[in-house]
Amino acid sequence: MGTGLDLLIASRKVGPSGRVIGVDMTEEMIERAKENIKAAGVTNAEVRKGLIEDLPVDSSSVDWVISNCVINLSPEKEKVFSEIARVLKPGGRMVVSDLVAEDLPPWMSENKKLYCSCISGAISEKEYLSGLRKAGLEQVKVNERQVYKFDEIESIIKSSDDLSFLSAVGNGEELGSKEAIRRIARELDGKVTSVKISARKPVL
Repeated sequence: MGTGLDLLIASRKVGPSGRVIGVDMTEEMIERAKENIKAAGVTNAEVRKGLIEDLPVDSSSVDWVISNCVINLSPEKEKVFSEIARVLKPGGRMVVSDLVAEDLPPWMSENKKLYCSCISGAISEKEYLSGLRKAGLEQVKVNERQVYKFDEIESIIKSSDDLSFLSAVGNGEELGSKEAIRRIARELDGKVTSVKISARKPVL
């Protein structure tokens, strides 16, 4: 949910007769989202504290689930997919934007600090789609796909709040931050993709 921007957009989409629920695990983001909702004069949105692996939402109670580059951060993605299927009504739909990655170097996929860049926690597109189907969803497909090249990956890493992992990258070799970023970006060139994925819960 973050600061609630997606909530504000969704509240306009569903209209005054609809209702929007945002979920975040941190008090700080919950408070900021509440402030933004109040400032926007929105009355059909609420925020709840919880984890995406254990959503504070009733089963079969929502028409849509949306998420923007969050699921890749979860270490238990199968639980997230199952929760999406659980809370959707029969016939309900999900649309998520996320990052997927192919053939990450072992050291990179194990580096917790690279989670800040939404890279090291990413799974392959095949695993992502398979996980959604395994959770019981159907019509699973990629609607949009953008493969990130060197320059884009370099920008993603630079935007991280924590670049302390750059002091030593690969084989214990000491590198300056700028040089380390470029080295990582070269390793990831063409391996990271931004995708928009949709799916549907079967009608009983």
